[in-house]
Amino acid sequence: MRVRASIAVLGSIMVAATTTAWTSTSSSLLIVSVGEVGTGAFIKDAEVRLTPLKRTVRTKWNGEARFGDLDRGQIHIQVRAIGYAPGDIDVQVAGDSLEVHFELERTATALDTVRVSEAAKVPMYLNEFETRRSQNVGGKFLTDSVLQSEHLNSLQLLFATRFPGIKVAGGSVTAMEPSGIMNQMNCPVLMYVDGHRVLEGLDLGNMRPDTLIGVEYYSRTFAPVQYRPTGNYCKVILMWTRR
Repeated sequence: MRVRASIAVLGSIMVAATTTAWTSTSSSLLIVSVGEVGTGAFIKDAEVRLTPLKRTVRTKWNGEARFGDLDRGQIHIQVRAIGYAPGDIDVQVAGDSLEVHFELERTATALDTVRVSEAAKVPMYLNEFETRRSQNVGGKFLTDSVLQSEHLNSLQLLFATRFPGIKVAGGSVTAMEPSGIMNQMNCPVLMYVDGHRVLEGLDLGNMRPDTLIGVEYYSRTFAPVQYRPTGNYCKVILMWTRR
């Protein structure tokens, strides 16, 4: 005799069971089928577990998992599939064949948040450059991406076009404002490379923009204290080389 009964609806999981009772044998066969709510599509590779018996089978292409040689009694069935709500039910094994059907609802899979630390990418010797750039107090900054994009241009041209008030003559750089010295209308620019003061006569014509990874430009008023010029210097350029 075949009896079909609707057992339960658990949240978004619809469960139905069919039992076939026979009297000729004592062991039972459990067939668990897994589909998708709404479409009824089979769910392949879902994990079906009989928790008290510690038996696990994965569903095949047709959404079925089979367990044979079961003793009569109550069994707890768990169904797990990636991207779907879980399913659980207790059933009573009482005959030769028991069919249980799960319909699982799709769920949004939450991915772990990926956090990228900008500071972790910064070499230690560039910490002060990045700190001042993030504070953005009184200076102008050329970053690695800008310097690489300008690799075909000269460093003098880059400074003259990116920094206001800069004048290029040959390989030298001056600021176009009064120096404070009589009959001298241009004032010198103080330069540092990797934190070290550059002596007079640095020829920028021998340097390409992409040999640097960062450049800072300040008037003497806003220059960092440790680089602030004395005398008649009115601008400061800090250059950081690529290593």
